[in-house]
Amino acid sequence: MSAETYRKAIKEPKDHLILGLDNMTWDEANSIMSQTKPYIGMAKINSLADKEGWRSAVQAISSLGMLTVADAMLHNTPKAVGAHTQNITETGAAFITVHASGGPAMLEQAVAGRDRGRDNIDNVFMRSKRHLIGGLLGATVLTSLDGSESVSIFGDRPDKKVLQFARMARDSGLDGVLCSAHELNVIREDRDLSDLLVAVGSITPAWSKIPVDQKRTARPAEAIQRGADYLMLGRNVTRAEDRRVPKYAASEILREVTQAKEEMTA
Repeated sequence: MSAETYRKAIKEPKDHLILGLDNMTWDEANSIMSQTKPYIGMAKINSLADKEGWRSAVQAISSLGMLTVADAMLHNTPKAVGAHTQNITETGAAFITVHASGGPAMLEQAVAGRDRGRDNIDNVFMRSKRHLIGGLLGATVLTSLDGSESVSIFGDRPDKKVLQFARMARDSGLDGVLCSAHELNVIREDRDLSDLLVAVGSITPAWSKIPVDQKRTARPAEAIQRGADYLMLGRNVTRAEDRRVPKYAASEILREVTQAKEEMTA
């Protein structure tokens, strides 16, 4: 796995922050990125790629000087997922998301496809950075699900299923997982998962309203203190309320993360 390589690339607090550019036009995305670039490490895209294709979408983000998380949430037959991860890796995306619930065979083919994609990169600059291209993050229990919904769908509580999916992701060769801050402790307490990257979704600052479609939320400082490598931000920045424009919202979250890290090392 290249998880440790990605972790070493986190040089400053803003590198922990990933901003989702969902449900917007390219003009809106460009405006938001120009405002928030000083405070954000990466951009996450999905619906924009539906309109433009992954290569065009990743190149557009790269032109702004940002790394891209391709939020493809792949979940298909092993062969199909392998082909998709190969194609997306070849675009230069830093990370690609897949559903851990797809099972070991699918996840292993995702890794194989990513490796083929890295080998196929012929751009000299991209080849020099290919160890930071195509990182695979396995989505565990979506943050839009509460405990009862997790039991209904997966047959167990979120913490139990997240741990199971995290172990499956590690054994299949993925670089990390996606979960909520509520499950960070069970992952970080498992020594066998110490090298696994963890990206936490549904980050909600104290000044932001909790989205009605998110059930397992956490504040930025809480997620960092529990051991998150990356924080997934979204509407609390791109659709900021309380008179906060995206620039101000992103800077406030970065300030909270920076303070949390300073307190952890004091």
